[in-house]
Amino acid sequence: MISKSKATESPPRQIRAAIYCRKSVSDKYEKNVTSLEAQRDAGASYIRSKRTLGWTVVPTEYHDDGCTGANMNRPAFRQLVADIEAGCIDAVVIHRFDRLSRSQKDFLWIIDFFEKHGVQFVSVNETIDTSTGVGECMLTMLIAFAQLERRTIAERTAQKIRAARERGHWTGGARVLGYDLIDTKLVVNQKEAAIVKRAFERFVETKRILTTAQSLNDEGHRTHKGRKFDRGFVRRLLRRPLYGGLVQAGDKVVPGQHEAIVSRETWDRAQELLDDAKRPERAKKPSGRLLARLLHCGRCGSPMRATATKKGATAYGYYVCLNVATRGATACPGSRVNAADVERLVFDEVRKIGQNPELVAETAKAVQSEKDVRLGDLRQDLARLEKKRTALLRQRTKLVEEASGDGPGARPLRETIGEIAIKEDEVDAKIAAATGEIQALQGSEPQGDEIREALRAFGPVWHELFPPERVRIAELLIERVEYDPDGDGVEIELRREAVAVLGAAT
Repeated sequence: MISKSKATESPPRQIRAAIYCRKSVSDKYEKNVTSLEAQRDAGASYIRSKRTLGWTVVPTEYHDDGCTGANMNRPAFRQLVADIEAGCIDAVVIHRFDRLSRSQKDFLWIIDFFEKHGVQFVSVNETIDTSTGVGECMLTMLIAFAQLERRTIAERTAQKIRAARERGHWTGGARVLGYDLIDTKLVVNQKEAAIVKRAFERFVETKRILTTAQSLNDEGHRTHKGRKFDRGFVRRLLRRPLYGGLVQAGDKVVPGQHEAIVSRETWDRAQELLDDAKRPERAKKPSGRLLARLLHCGRCGSPMRATATKKGATAYGYYVCLNVATRGATACPGSRVNAADVERLVFDEVRKIGQNPELVAETAKAVQSEKDVRLGDLRQDLARLEKKRTALLRQRTKLVEEASGDGPGARPLRETIGEIAIKEDEVDAKIAAATGEIQALQGSEPQGDEIREALRAFGPVWHELFPPERVRIAELLIERVEYDPDGDGVEIELRREAVAVLGAAT
């Protein structure tokens, strides 16, 4: 009697396949093959054809509707990447390869990402199999053609925009004061147009941009964003061809299809004044203006910028509040100071710190406190780095043992070992830097006498420095300087860590 036994076959490994779909322009009436529904149906049919091999559809829908393929900043795609990193996906199925990306660089990154996580990639329409060398070569060629198609479309679009502008059509952009955009056409906003006309009238009358901005603000006018007018906004307004009924087409302006707000004569006159206006002769800003990035207005808190003017053969430097410079004197009256005077005040105040026992003691205490905090942070960082270094060493040692043979998996393991070695070098460099900083902080403990002597020696050294060197020293030593136009004084905030270095070096 012959007994028959059924051969036991192990079931195929389950392959969890995700279907990714993308459409550039959202259109609920679209029913062609590029619709999201058609893409998902094609992917689902492919997966059903491989169900005997263990393929199943992941229930999550990865649909990007109205998203460009030029970059990877897409919600569903980011979710797909996150799920792959979490180990929830074994294969990705798409209807066509350009649904995943139209950028060759991004697509190659995606394919490399799939390989690192052991994820298979299938393009139903192109029948691409990334497990073979021929498939990888074909994939690279298809990506290159897709990128060429995208660039060609961009060039054609730019040509159409240029042609439309040459015919005087407005082709889009940020909303401008004086016009509303209705059905892709510029329509005059009468309320705002009155402000534009007033700006041109005032500029033609005064021939000064800042005076025009100040007048508009004084009259209660505001921009279309509700902000006050400043020099830059008014200059851009006066230069805009739209207000004269023109459109910028490359290097030339052509008559536009929209209604002008000011006459062509007024617009041309404004351009002549802007081109021919001669500013008062100004001296060059000194190459090393001492407080250019440190001084702030005591009234409004705005930075004060360095500038200079020339009267005859003499140049005068001064600092002016940024609000005054951009919106006129009424924006922050009085916030203007002679450069030499305020720099001398700052220099004298720094020297006085070394002569005041209370300030020296306070500085020493603050230095020590900040040093203790920094040391604590550095020690925590050092402990974390040492722990990371130990983990990398264990990982590398384990991989070296696994890669000791000549099997097919040895080469990828060796590449991984090399990557870990690079990470170890980076961690070692960070450990050395942290250790060096800790040793430097522990070895420098400036006391009150040392800080006092350092600040006293500040004066003689200061006078020997060139202007750029003084700027550098000032920025290293001082955190912020606030000028009080009412009290005719300055308030200085020193960099405590810089004072510590001075004290240690004395």
